[in-house]
Amino acid sequence: MTEWHAVKSRPGAEGRAMICIEACGMEGYLPVELFRINHRTGYEVTWRALFPGYLFVRCDLGRDFTRLLEIDGIVDVLRGRHGATPVAEAVIEAIRTAERAGAFNKTRTPRLAHGDDVVIPEGPFAHLVAKIKSERPSRRMKRCMELVGNFPFRMTATVDKVEKVA
Repeated sequence: MTEWHAVKSRPGAEGRAMICIEACGMEGYLPVELFRINHRTGYEVTWRALFPGYLFVRCDLGRDFTRLLEIDGIVDVLRGRHGATPVAEAVIEAIRTAERAGAFNKTRTPRLAHGDDVVIPEGPFAHLVAKIKSERPSRRMKRCMELVGNFPFRMTATVDKVEKVA
């Protein structure tokens, strides 16, 4: 029975392992995130594995286990206490859907302006709404937080640490 399994790859060999998996006739899936590398003369957009060192393969482990471990770049199949644990089809589809929707695209920086409302997704101020007061060219910005009782205070944070409220 074919099921999805998480497989461990050598560091940085996820792409090569993916090509070899498909060359062996198995279905593989390597979720990636896009990110930007800034250079003195500009920038380039590239990708990296969303789960570094891991990718997914749909196979029948009873039949394909040995062949899978012979693939260049594959180190092992992720296992639990009771052996290899399959990954649910719904989990793979949820990751694919999020990837297609751009959830892992780190190249987009939100266009923020004075007066925009933003939410802080993580950290000590998680889920609080803030209003942009100013943005400096260094891509750091001052935000006036609206806390309980509308008590304002100022803080400075990077643009990539906030999400614009729709």
